[in-house]
Amino acid sequence: MIHPDLRIGTCSWNYSCWMGLVYTRKYRTAAEYLREYAQKYRTVEVDSFFYRIPSEKDVLNYKEAVDDDFRFTIKAPQGITLTHHRVKEKGSALQPNENFLSAEFYADFIERIAQLSQNITAVMLEFEYLRKEKMGSLHLFLKALEGFVE
Repeated sequence: MIHPDLRIGTCSWNYSCWMGLVYTRKYRTAAEYLREYAQKYRTVEVDSFFYRIPSEKDVLNYKEAVDDDFRFTIKAPQGITLTHHRVKEKGSALQPNENFLSAEFYADFIERIAQLSQNITAVMLEFEYLRKEKMGSLHLFLKALEGFVE
């Protein structure tokens, strides 16, 4: 028997190719997949929020798809963790990201996902490889991170 405090889950769930493994049928939305997923697993990482801040509707749909005991680990938006905007063309000049470790941007994100708050166990910050062109030193990164955490 698995200990009641141990939760097993995956780092996302919205995969139609899991048909027959996790899902009994194909669905139209991520929330529909989540509803069936949550009947088998008790936790999942939401990595889609890394790529875009969710709509209020998406958050509500996720909330309604799970019970109160289900847990999410949320990946914070890349807008918070990227030092520079993604380069569309190789060799293009780096453009600083004005929201890098922005407490205000993070607060807006947390407000957007507030309906899930009782189901969230962690919000993770995933940083890219911080080469010297993007972050001059470990000291500068730690100083920026310290300001964000405060």
